[in-house]
Parts: sequence; structure tokens; C-alpha cells
Amino acid sequence: MLFSHQYNETAICRLQNFPRILRTQETLNLLTWAISRQIPCLGIDAIPRRSVTAFPPEWQPIQQRERDEYFRARSGINFFTWRDFRMAENLINLTSAYPEHRMLIMLHNLHIKRRGSLEKAELQLKSVREYFEDAFPLQSHSIAQLAQCGSALHNDLTLFDFQITDPLSVELLSAAAAHTLLTAEQIPDASTAWHHAFERETVSPKNQYEGCFIFKEVHPPIIISL
Repeated sequence: MLFSHQYNETAICRLQNFPRILRTQETLNLLTWAISRQIPCLGIDAIPRRSVTAFPPEWQPIQQRERDEYFRARSGINFFTWRDFRMAENLINLTSAYPEHRMLIMLHNLHIKRRGSLEKAELQLKSVREYFEDAFPLQSHSIAQLAQCGSALHNDLTLFDFQITDPLSVELLSAAAAHTLLTAEQIPDASTAWHHAFERETVSPKNQYEGCFIFKEVHPPIIISL
């Protein structure tokens, strides 16, 4: 994303920096909107998405080192820990480079938890938010995006349907509204949330996020083939 920013690439070109699941019309629209307003679109992804040869010669040594580091981590047992640590490191570097600016960071709910390291074993992971707080305490807020029902895509782009019926789930607090935003103070203490809509979490969203944006129903994005 830094390369795309410095070389003023178009929005459609910048989609190459995203995983397949995010190469969507919705992402393209957001990039187009931001670029038209000269808002810097940077990234903290630790996973290389472009080939080394897609970069000019002066960029290639850096890209090769990043790819080598990624593949070493991918073959180890601590890949997911490495991923959040590296994303947090990238975010900390960006924050240090733009100390006077506010930033909107778009990450999966898993990466923005305030207490991800306190989750049950299957979901336990020190999040980007937690690492970031170590360096910049009390300077961030996490808003989770959740949905009560609908259709979505797995990372391999296969479709799945879901309907959350757990009476304690925060997803049901959307009630009849198409969408609603709740602050942590408005979320009941006993509420829970569902990871990827199929795995019940153990730490209340009240303690994981400053707020939850809840959709009544969602539909799959429009995938763009590059």
C-alpha cells in the first residue's frame, strides 16, 4: 500500500494489495472515495500479495526480505502470533510517522480486541490492538462489526448462510433495525459474540470493544477478478 500511495496508483490497481476476500466492489468504492479526497490509503498487512517482480528494482530487495520472513513464519507453529505482532509493528510505525493525524484502521474483529489474549484456547490471540496499546496506551478505540443473519463468504470464497439464535448474543440486539450502533455501556454484561458467526466467544463484547455496529442481515460482497 505504501508503494501504491507513493506511485499514485488507481483504486483498481490497489486492489492487488488485498486478499481475495477483500477484492470487492465495496473495497474499490471505498478506495475511490478516499483517493478522490486525497486521503492517504496505507496498510499494515504482513502477508505479501504481489510478486517481487511487480516492483521496481529499488523496491525488490525489501519485498524479497518481507516474503522470506513471511514464508518462514508461515511454516512455523506461531504464524498467527507473528501476523498480529507484525501488523501491530507496521501500525506503530505508521502512527509514529503521522503523529498529528487520526487514522481509521479496518481489521477483522479478531485483530481489534482489547482482551484477545484472554479468550478461550481456540481463539486466544494477543491482538493488534493489544500490541498497539503497549506502545500507545489509551489512544485507540475498537468498533466491532457483527451481523445477526445472512450470507457471507469464507476466505476461499465459498458461500455460507448463517443465523445466530443464541439469546445472549450481542448480534440479536439489532432487534428490528437494519443496523444499530451500541457503545460498550449499552451492551449487557452477560452478552457474548460469535466468531465468524459459528464459534461462541467467551469474553463479553462489552469488554472487548468500545462499541459494536450490528447489522440485522448481510449479503455477500461483489468479488472483482483481477
